[in-house]
Amino acid sequence: MAERINAAHGLIEGITAELGGPRTTALLARLDAAVPWAALVRPIAAGR
Repeated sequence: MAERINAAHGLIEGITAELGGPRTTALLARLDAAVPWAALVRPIAAGR
């Protein structure tokens, strides 16, 4: 899963940072790879 690198972790990120094990981490990595993040961001960024 993508993490923000330009800001400190927020409340939810701090609470959920340690949840899940290796299987959950692997699943989330597969899901993250399957999502076309750049295509999803493009229309949002264009509206600025």
